[in-house]
Amino acid sequence: MINRILQWYKLRKNTVIAHWLYGFMCAYIAMLFFPASLAMMGLFAGLERWNDLCEGTKEGCTDWWDSVITYSAGLVVILILEGIGLVAIRWI
Repeated sequence: MINRILQWYKLRKNTVIAHWLYGFMCAYIAMLFFPASLAMMGLFAGLERWNDLCEGTKEGCTDWWDSVITYSAGLVVILILEGIGLVAIRWI
Protein backbone atom coordinates (compact mmCIF):
# COMPACT_ATOMS: atom_id res chain seq x y z
CA MET A 1 0.00 0.00 0.00
CA ILE A 2 2.76 2.46 0.98
CA ASN A 3 4.69 1.66 -2.21
CA ARG A 4 1.64 2.49 -4.32
CA ILE A 5 1.23 5.81 -2.50
CA LEU A 6 4.92 6.65 -2.97
CA GLN A 7 4.70 5.77 -6.65
CA TRP A 8 1.60 7.93 -7.00
CA TYR A 9 3.42 10.92 -5.55
CA LYS A 10 6.56 10.07 -7.56
CA LEU A 11 8.69 11.36 -4.72
CA ARG A 12 12.20 12.50 -5.40
CA LYS A 13 13.43 10.28 -2.57
CA ASN A 14 11.96 8.48 0.45
CA THR A 15 12.77 11.22 2.97
CA VAL A 16 10.61 13.87 1.27
CA ILE A 17 7.64 13.05 3.52
CA ALA A 18 9.84 13.53 6.60
CA HIS A 19 10.86 16.97 5.28
CA TRP A 20 7.20 17.87 4.75
CA LEU A 21 6.34 16.79 8.30
CA TYR A 22 9.27 18.79 9.67
CA GLY A 23 7.99 21.90 7.88
CA PHE A 24 4.50 21.42 9.33
CA MET A 25 5.95 20.80 12.78
CA CYS A 26 7.93 24.05 12.55
CA ALA A 27 4.78 25.88 11.48
CA TYR A 28 3.00 24.56 14.57
CA ILE A 29 5.92 25.67 16.74
CA ALA A 30 5.70 29.10 15.06
CA MET A 31 2.19 29.41 16.47
CA LEU A 32 3.64 28.99 19.95
CA PHE A 33 6.95 30.87 19.61
CA PHE A 34 7.94 32.21 16.20
CA PRO A 35 11.70 32.71 16.81
CA ALA A 36 12.05 29.04 17.76
CA SER A 37 10.56 27.94 14.46
CA LEU A 38 12.93 30.19 12.54
CA ALA A 39 15.85 28.80 14.54
CA MET A 40 14.76 25.25 13.76
CA MET A 41 14.48 26.00 10.04
CA GLY A 42 17.92 27.62 10.13
CA LEU A 43 19.35 24.63 11.98
CA PHE A 44 17.87 22.31 9.36
CA ALA A 45 19.43 24.39 6.57
CA GLY A 46 22.81 24.20 8.30
CA LEU A 47 22.56 20.45 8.80
CA GLU A 48 21.60 19.92 5.17
CA ARG A 49 24.53 22.07 4.03
CA TRP A 50 26.88 20.12 6.29
CA ASN A 51 25.49 16.83 4.91
CA ASP A 52 26.10 18.05 1.35
CA LEU A 53 29.68 18.98 2.16
CA CYS A 54 30.36 15.62 3.80
CA GLU A 55 28.79 13.50 1.07
CA GLY A 56 29.65 15.70 -1.90
CA THR A 57 26.02 16.00 -3.02
CA LYS A 58 23.75 18.93 -3.79
CA GLU A 59 20.44 17.50 -2.56
CA GLY A 60 20.38 19.41 0.73
CA CYS A 61 19.04 22.54 -0.91
CA THR A 62 16.04 20.72 -2.33
CA ASP A 63 15.53 18.91 0.99
CA TRP A 64 15.39 22.27 2.73
CA TRP A 65 12.99 23.70 0.16
CA ASP A 66 10.70 20.70 0.72
CA SER A 67 10.32 21.79 4.33
CA VAL A 68 10.14 25.52 3.59
CA ILE A 69 7.17 24.98 1.27
CA THR A 70 5.19 23.10 3.92
CA TYR A 71 6.36 25.53 6.62
CA SER A 72 4.98 28.43 4.59
CA ALA A 73 1.75 26.60 3.80
CA GLY A 74 1.31 25.76 7.47
CA LEU A 75 1.89 29.38 8.47
CA VAL A 76 -0.75 30.54 5.98
CA VAL A 77 -3.28 28.06 7.39
CA ILE A 78 -2.46 29.09 10.97
CA LEU A 79 -2.81 32.79 10.13
CA ILE A 80 -6.17 32.17 8.47
CA LEU A 81 -7.38 30.17 11.46
CA GLU A 82 -6.17 32.90 13.80
CA GLY A 83 -7.94 35.51 11.69
CA ILE A 84 -11.28 33.77 12.02
CA GLY A 85 -10.71 33.10 15.72
CA LEU A 86 -10.27 29.31 15.80
CA VAL A 87 -6.71 29.37 17.15
CA ALA A 88 -4.75 31.91 19.14
CA ILE A 89 -1.21 32.77 18.12
CA ARG A 90 0.60 33.30 21.39
CA TRP A 91 3.38 35.56 20.14
CA ILE A 92 1.11 38.29 18.73
